[in-house]
Amino acid sequence: MQDALREFLSQLSERGALLTPDAFDYLKREGDELKKIREVISSNPKVPKILDMEDVQGLIGKNVMKKRVERKFDNIKVLRDVTGKSKAVAKVDSFVATFVDRYNRLSTVLKGKGVLKNIKSIERAIKLSGDEVSVIGMVSDVRETRKGYMISVEDPTGTIEVFFSRQKMREKPLLDEVIGVYGKVSEKKGGRNPIIFGENIVWPDIPNHSMNLSEEDVSVAFISDIHVGSKTFLEDSWNRFVRWLHSDEAENVGYIVMAGDVVDGIGVYPDQEEELDILDIYQQYERLAEMIKDIPDRIKIVMIPGNHDFVRPAEPQPAFDDDIKSLFSGDVMFAGSPAMLEIEGVKILAYHGTSINDFISVLPGVSYEDPSLALIRMLKSRILAPIYGAKTPLAPEKEDYMVIDDVPDIFVTGHVHSFVASRYKGTMVINASTWQAQTKYQKLNNFKPDPGVVAVVDLHRGELHEKRF
Repeated sequence: MQDALREFLSQLSERGALLTPDAFDYLKREGDELKKIREVISSNPKVPKILDMEDVQGLIGKNVMKKRVERKFDNIKVLRDVTGKSKAVAKVDSFVATFVDRYNRLSTVLKGKGVLKNIKSIERAIKLSGDEVSVIGMVSDVRETRKGYMISVEDPTGTIEVFFSRQKMREKPLLDEVIGVYGKVSEKKGGRNPIIFGENIVWPDIPNHSMNLSEEDVSVAFISDIHVGSKTFLEDSWNRFVRWLHSDEAENVGYIVMAGDVVDGIGVYPDQEEELDILDIYQQYERLAEMIKDIPDRIKIVMIPGNHDFVRPAEPQPAFDDDIKSLFSGDVMFAGSPAMLEIEGVKILAYHGTSINDFISVLPGVSYEDPSLALIRMLKSRILAPIYGAKTPLAPEKEDYMVIDDVPDIFVTGHVHSFVASRYKGTMVINASTWQAQTKYQKLNNFKPDPGVVAVVDLHRGELHEKRF
């Protein structure tokens, strides 16, 4: 036993690797496990520089799991995304159609809430001097005045100004949100149209609800921003994650949702090639496909694109083209961004999160370190990217795929390389972590990412567990 252990330590030393004390004691006690790991290490070209207990058990577990007959998880479907349905045409009429569709669907939600009283079209409200009315409109302007805020809202019949005092403006609307406004119409003076003295703003908002739970005892792992091809891709952290997936602790993980930027891409920003380890976009996806082969066969993977991926930059983004899909095995399915998924009866809204950049610019309290308020605002306004003409490019679809029709049980984004998890009105809100170390751009902006974090959600119990690799 002692000779075998010494030989193993020598084997590791030759490969520049070390064994932690707890892992050493474990292998000293468990002769069978020592034999297994020696076989695994001999056939494994890549070994972590420091093997701790988790590494040792993961490597042994992987060897055992390959011999184990596992159940396959495949109870998943895409309920809604733009893939195969895009009608985008770069014409003014197409953009108008997008906003009309947004208005119609969200105004229906607002009317169904039963909160707004005496709802009138703007054309009709202008004629009701002195009356208390509600109007539903899209925000076209928000400006601060000496005494408060003036908001311009418009519907298909016209535009009206709504004044809110500072005391009554508890939360400012964002441009291109659809809101309900309640207040009193001013008297018409001269040739000027009246305004509304606002009392209250109502957002479409999701209702309070209980999270749907799965009948199966199964979990989903949420990850994002792998950035394969980048010199800063954290391969060791990724390998620890994959080894954990083969462990007994992870045996109920049946699905992985990858929320975009799965590769680093080519030409996404100036001089990107200087930071790339793989300079060909197809080779980046080929490398990712090889990495995914190490994930247990029981797990079904859902992959959506992000702004670094090889799809159109304008949102909504369709799923990858067939030439990319063909690189992956049948255990990987593809959807657009955003996509409403249903996994084991649980509704999951997956969106890469590019519009978080816009929210950081206009919404107090939102940052790259903590984007949770942005995600909550998306649910409150029921639109993922409300602001046209900001940093997020939007495609002029006849149907606005950025509108949140169904209430999700889980809402996941990525993009900003931070990990946050919270709940809002019964919806689990997650910004998934990255697998990329700090980039030059992030260093210049004094931003430190939070990499290698996996949100594991138990769909049967509605519980979130945070795993760090």
